[in-house]
Formats: sequence, C-alpha cells, structure tokens
Amino acid sequence: MQVHNFEYTGEEAFRGELEVRGIADGENILIQCFVGRVDRQAINDLQRVVRTNLPQATLVGATSAGGIIDGRFSPQAPVVSISVFDKATLSSSFVSERDEAKMAARVAKETVRNDSKLMILFSDGLTTNGDVAVSAHQRPDGRRRPGR
Repeated sequence: MQVHNFEYTGEEAFRGELEVRGIADGENILIQCFVGRVDRQAINDLQRVVRTNLPQATLVGATSAGGIIDGRFSPQAPVVSISVFDKATLSSSFVSERDEAKMAARVAKETVRNDSKLMILFSDGLTTNGDVAVSAHQRPDGRRRPGR
C-alpha cells in the first residue's frame, strides 16, 4: 500500500500531484479529504475534481478543525490523503440516521461483507455516540459481526 498526502489548492495542482506521484485511476484507491473550513462550494469543487480525475476511486470526507500534513496543522487548505492498495476491495456508503444502532445496521448491510477487514466510520461527533455506532458491529465476544 502507498499513501500520498497533500494540501488541495485547486484542480491543476491536484492533477499535478497525481502525475508527479504516479497515481492512476483504479478501484483500489481510497481518497480521504479533510476540510477545515465549511464552504459548500469549495467542498463541491473538491468532490468534482476528485470524481473527474479518479472516477473509480472511493471518496470519503469529513469536516474537521483542519488537517495534519507532514507534522504540521493545516486549518485552511483541505488535506487529501490517497491510499493506493495492492490488493483490496473498497466500498462506501452514506447514511443519515439519528439512531446509532440503526445507522450501524444500515452501514453493515450496505458495505460490510464476510471478508471485510477494516471499516472507517466518519460521523458527527456532536450528536452521534461513536461507541454505540462502533459496538453495533461487534458480537458480545468482541469479534466482528459477519456482513451480508
């Protein structure tokens, strides 16, 4: 697996980062975007640029106080983290549900499979109880519940 991190400063720079780092489109790519400034137009632009340049990749994102890149805090520019897996099957879903247990059940139904090894869960930290959301994916013995 290779991981590439950089600040997003626009479409041309994004394409340049992909070229310099040798990143080509594929289903084995996970893109995580961390945006410190809630600006819908800027977020929509970032999504469009990612989808245009890497349409087969899995894109997830979150707002935050900012991103950390090369050991420094970046409160303004979005931070893009691109993970290129040698061998992986990725899936994602967006669920809007206030009840954490129901949310977890929907996420599991839509994305978790018997051979799943990892789950990354982004949720609203102010209104979602993350412990409930995560524990819903475990059996009483602590092992992961099988998916569909």
